Amino acid sequence: MEQQTAGKRPMALPITLLLLVVSLIGNVFLYSQFLQNGQEKKYELGKSIYGDAVSAIDYAEGISAQLPALTASGSLDERMAVKYEAAQSVAKQGAIVSLAKAAHTLTGEKGAIRTASFDGFIEYVDEQLQAVGRYEGELNEADRQSLLELGQVLDAISEHLRGTFNESIADSKAALIRVSTGIGWIDSMPELQQLAEQMPDK
Repeated sequence: MEQQTAGKRPMALPITLLLLVVSLIGNVFLYSQFLQNGQEKKYELGKSIYGDAVSAIDYAEGISAQLPALTASGSLDERMAVKYEAAQSVAKQGAIVSLAKAAHTLTGEKGAIRTASFDGFIEYVDEQLQAVGRYEGELNEADRQSLLELGQVLDAISEHLRGTFNESIADSKAALIRVSTGIGWIDSMPELQQLAEQMPDK
């Protein structure tokens, strides 16, 4: 009996080592999957943030592009047609608020980003577009001035966003992962917020 037991002992060590190796390989695989999933989540977040920035640019530039025609309009019907065109861009107004929310999430409650400022901004733009020129004939001087000021702020916002979010990163996974952490844009958000708060009579 002792000889049989002694003969079995050498088999225990290889089996133990094999199980240990399999366990280590399994742990390494699971950890690599964990890291990969984490990177994928960051990539998707970065892509979403970048998409909001692009839509915010389209929003600002799209409305700004209609303001000269609105200013030069000579009738209520003409203005209604221009406002209809501007409405296509107004539909993207939520993007700049989403961008602010992403910044607020990254900076936390102690950060300087106030999403209410961006909510107020898009509300003001919407109100201006609806209120200006609701009468027959050419625009009065007050409405012309309001559109001029609105265009200046929209152009400043567009320029700021274009300078912050480079178009070349759209297809770069590594760059979008960096965006998800705030690198390259989060520090510029307070300035964007200041632009949004510049609206007159707010």
